[in-house]
Amino acid sequence: MANRLFARQVLDSINLGSEQGTQDPQDYFIESTAWLDLVNDEADLILGRKGSGKTKLYRQLLSVNRTKTRNFSSPTKEFPTRVVPLISSQLDDEFKEMLAVAGDDEELMKTGWLMQIGGLACVHLLKPRIQNGGGSSTDLKSLNHFRHLLDDSNWKKFFEFHEPDLKANLWQVVLKKLGGVKSMRARPAVRVGPDGVTIEPSIYSIESEKEARSLRLSAIEMIRSLNEVLLEREVRIWVVIDSLDELLYGIRDQHANAAVRSLLRAILDIRTISQESNTDNLVGLRLKVFARDDVIERMTISAPFPGFTTIPQARISWTNREIGQMISDRLLSSPLAREFYSAIQVQNEPEKFVSQVFTGDLARNFVAEVTRELSDAWSSPSPRNVIGCLKRALDISRNEGHLGDKYQAMTPLVSQSNIDKAKSQTSVARLDDTIKAEYPNLIPLIDRLGHAPHTYANSELMAKQLELAPDELEEMLWWSELAGLTNKNGRQIQVGRVYRPALHSTTSATTER
Repeated sequence: MANRLFARQVLDSINLGSEQGTQDPQDYFIESTAWLDLVNDEADLILGRKGSGKTKLYRQLLSVNRTKTRNFSSPTKEFPTRVVPLISSQLDDEFKEMLAVAGDDEELMKTGWLMQIGGLACVHLLKPRIQNGGGSSTDLKSLNHFRHLLDDSNWKKFFEFHEPDLKANLWQVVLKKLGGVKSMRARPAVRVGPDGVTIEPSIYSIESEKEARSLRLSAIEMIRSLNEVLLEREVRIWVVIDSLDELLYGIRDQHANAAVRSLLRAILDIRTISQESNTDNLVGLRLKVFARDDVIERMTISAPFPGFTTIPQARISWTNREIGQMISDRLLSSPLAREFYSAIQVQNEPEKFVSQVFTGDLARNFVAEVTRELSDAWSSPSPRNVIGCLKRALDISRNEGHLGDKYQAMTPLVSQSNIDKAKSQTSVARLDDTIKAEYPNLIPLIDRLGHAPHTYANSELMAKQLELAPDELEEMLWWSELAGLTNKNGRQIQVGRVYRPALHSTTSATTER
């Protein structure tokens, strides 16, 4: 402990980073089981609730791809994989146009995904060879399938595009192809003569099915021949999709569900094709998708997805120790904090160290307390909520300047009242930014939950308490459970802890019958 170092100086020096963690230094990154499953190619679908850190993993993957070294605790330090991001925010319009063209036709939409994914990987892999006038016979085979899909005599000019123009141009190719099939399918499949007799299905219906099948086979053959090139060169390419929920926002449910279901089917097709000629599964094309749990859960509204469990997947979850380690690392990124707390031998026990900094009490399990209070109704700890809350608590303390000339390392940097204020602010922010913004259909329920009990014995008593028709409430409860606003345990219904301060829902369970 440095006698001339004051607690207020340490407080001013601490930077916990961003709530989302997307722009934080690499030193702030915590290796999770989901991350290791991803980089070891044991997961193609990475699931997590909002704020669990999906985009952080995605950005970390792109960072590792740039450096070509994994730089983390793993037997293999090299990362021999090219990571190609598929969708960026600039391409929302092209993506949504594809959804509008394909509608709820899952097979047609899957063909669109395969064309876009395979075409993008094909260009990234073969573009340098074509520009230099090289390429093997296997390369040419893959390019022939690609040229067939482009159906353009000036197809070589396609290789002159750069990101994001390349992606946008690919979407246009996909739209042109899918649109051609869709317009044929829009023709009437049957005709009725003047005498009311039904005439046999028109040629357009037959041509449409033939065209759709031909397009699907061409896309699959392109991916198959591309995998042969990758096997020959001992290369892996991962096409990665993030922020799928943002792209689907505002799209009709049946189209959004079809988009997700067809994307999951594309994952299975791509991995199956890769495994046909690559039994050790070390090289080849992969599709990696980062998705929110509720997006996938919503997909099952229309129909079950039997193949879901066969998709290699990892679920992002956080333990109290991991969250404690994350906070501890960010606190100790400050040189003043490292000096100030040098005498406190708790760095190997991150939860105790965090309790020391924020409460001054080593025996208090502050991390477990704050994660419990900031978890949604499914008890899913959210790093975004925790970091956001602690940043608010530190800011409140900085503005108050209550530390004065205290220099003892046992002095808590924030008061309990400031922690409580920060929890309340976090509750309001999450309710506004997450629930109201993304589930506007729940606003009537949210308005009624204000100043109402946070626990209900059953839905009948809840409907009576909130003055809602039972059928209307049941539909809202389905969505509120999906969003994490409420949770049903047996017949009992409970509002998530994180939302209670914002709703002022502090009363106990309703037990009358």
